[in-house]
Amino acid sequence: MLPRHADVCLSALFIDFDNIYLSLKNRDEEAASRFARNPVFWLSMIVSGELIRSDAPLMTSRRKILVARCYGNPIPRRSGREGVGDPSCFAYVRHNFMRAGMEIVDCPHLTSQFKNSSDIRIACDVRDYIDHQTRFDEFIILSGDADFTPVLLSLRSHARQTVIYANDYTSPYYKAFSDARIQEDDLIRCLLQPEAAIAEDQK
Repeated sequence: MLPRHADVCLSALFIDFDNIYLSLKNRDEEAASRFARNPVFWLSMIVSGELIRSDAPLMTSRRKILVARCYGNPIPRRSGREGVGDPSCFAYVRHNFMRAGMEIVDCPHLTSQFKNSSDIRIACDVRDYIDHQTRFDEFIILSGDADFTPVLLSLRSHARQTVIYANDYTSPYYKAFSDARIQEDDLIRCLLQPEAAIAEDQK
């Protein structure tokens, strides 16, 4: 078991790539591309707390992400009649998340409606990490899917701090059961900063 330090918030991060990427793409394609291609940049903003909003004080003296998992569909996404591939879909950018120190969890489509298993995989993993020998203080679920509401309730009953992803369409009940949020508007502003394009320019 890791030694505890009173001034450190131990965090576990779970990213539903397709949920966030497609939501961003509907708003701003450049922001979506930078999200996919430069995770190091926006991850640093989560660690620092710059992207996290809360209505009450959080345990934020110092955040240390010990677990970071990114879930996505490994099959190249096609669009249009010509079947042109999306160069920022998970199949083509997963290595960027590995370089950012994240574990990749491939979740291929399971139905003809292109529904993958990311949500259930994340829910199962969160359940496992609640009982982990390292007591995680905070669970960050980067997904706007209200299906995670029961997960938040479980985390609350175990006295864990929670952070979710939220936009204009996020269920008010989902937001109500979280301690803090990463707002889509804030993430877009972050991603459109000139600094967020540095890694892309160097490729």
